[in-house]
Amino acid sequence: MANENASVFVIADYGIGDPAFAEVNQRIAALAGNPRIENISVAPFSTVQTGFWAYQMVLNHNELARLLRDGHSRSYLFLNTAPRKDSSEPRKGNAGEPLVYAKLYNGMEVVGVMSGESFSYLKPIITEFREISVPNEGSQFRSRDIFPQALASIMRSDYSILGDKIDIESIPERTKWLVAHVDGYGNMKLSTTASEAALMEGEKIKVRISEKTTEVIYSGGIFHIDDGALCVAPGSSGKKEDPFLEISERSGNAWKRFSSPQIESMVKLTRISENAKAFRLRI
Repeated sequence: MANENASVFVIADYGIGDPAFAEVNQRIAALAGNPRIENISVAPFSTVQTGFWAYQMVLNHNELARLLRDGHSRSYLFLNTAPRKDSSEPRKGNAGEPLVYAKLYNGMEVVGVMSGESFSYLKPIITEFREISVPNEGSQFRSRDIFPQALASIMRSDYSILGDKIDIESIPERTKWLVAHVDGYGNMKLSTTASEAALMEGEKIKVRISEKTTEVIYSGGIFHIDDGALCVAPGSSGKKEDPFLEISERSGNAWKRFSSPQIESMVKLTRISENAKAFRLRI
């Protein structure tokens, strides 16, 4: 069955430019009828960044479907960030976290490793969550040697590989106030939305990330501030009505200003009041 009109978004922590992406793409293309494949590289072992971008691809799909008014092409997510942190014990056969299946409210389907927060951002929009009956051991490189067959089956609408239902509530909640992504301009996308922060335009805030503390302004947008200034502002990711926050420096690099923190670093904000007292928004 040809799948030339289908899209697969491979979100994994192989590394930017790593040939592992090519190997996985090659296997998916051969088994799944040559779909369009897009790769998204996340930081090593970062299930937070994996979940963040999985959710963003769903939102992008929804927007395209609305603009094209034709339901858009079929889109699938293939998530493989598998730090194997579910157990610290030695593993036989390179065993790791299990492969699972999720169907989303908009019809998109997900095949991915059940690890950390990989499914946390998707949790509110999952309508079906199931085990996939494939081996979880036998290869160090499961996402090339084992898992593409499962994705290909789903893309053929062959659901015979699905196992027992999984309680959606078993998925961890999204952790707020983390650095979820750093873009090419040094803007740090956070795992917290504008409504969750509940800050006011023009408010002064102290931001602490990885032992570096800097005063910033809460702004309605990253270009609402003077050149060279730092701000926390609603960014370009997440829902339009309630986007994820970004820490940005206009015409600069906020990530470097904060000494280049790692993905998943904790972000602590302290609101500065006129009487010099402050209270912590995040402990």
